[in-house]
Amino acid sequence: MKRRTLIAVACTIAAAGTVGCAFAAQATGPVNWLTQRAGARVVAFSSEFGAGWVAANLAPADDQLRPDGRPVADLVWSSGSNAPFPHWVLLDLGQSRWLTQFVFNNALSDEPDHPGISARALELWVGDRAEALRKVAAFELARNQDGQAVAIEPVQARFVRFTVRSNWGHPWYTELGASVAFDDGRRPGDLASALRTSGRADLYGIYFDFGSATLRAESAPALAQILAFHRAHPQQKLTIEGHTDNV
Repeated sequence: MKRRTLIAVACTIAAAGTVGCAFAAQATGPVNWLTQRAGARVVAFSSEFGAGWVAANLAPADDQLRPDGRPVADLVWSSGSNAPFPHWVLLDLGQSRWLTQFVFNNALSDEPDHPGISARALELWVGDRAEALRKVAAFELARNQDGQAVAIEPVQARFVRFTVRSNWGHPWYTELGASVAFDDGRRPGDLASALRTSGRADLYGIYFDFGSATLRAESAPALAQILAFHRAHPQQKLTIEGHTDNV
């Protein structure tokens, strides 16, 4: 089977008592908030290599993108030489935006000659003030792959920080390719109300360790919604089904 990287899980909960989980897929079409045209700019970073590997590449300009939004050439941020972890880049989106999906394009032309340079453990921090961010997701990126989609619980924020905790083994540098953030129209909802009105509800924000069935701590808010429903409706039996990706 072709290797895929699907980190986030969306759960559809039926009133009949079955919870079915499916991994989020990359979506196309919505505006990428991480571009200069959309108002984004890089305002701070931990370090950068310089030259063609600057942090500003994570908020590309129009002349760096094709009409379909794909980069004309590699757009990569590299940490400085021997800079200590964590590495981070802070982006100002220009105004508060709804954020629901991120797609990480991390197939790097430097990887063959610099094995392990691609970012691995990544955290997403968001907020309306740069000095008051909160972590909304933590996950692992697959090594040297594009199209790695992560669905988060819908949130409004003006600032986004990518924090890189590790890479795939390179001793001196870590690289992260230009990514995508967009709004797919989802909004926070009440689980019990959705089940009463339509018999189904979509629940996002459930995360597993890469290649593992181990739930991450960032899944707690989503799981708490299921627990709260179960406590309020103890007579309702729930069957929860889920799976990790094949790697």
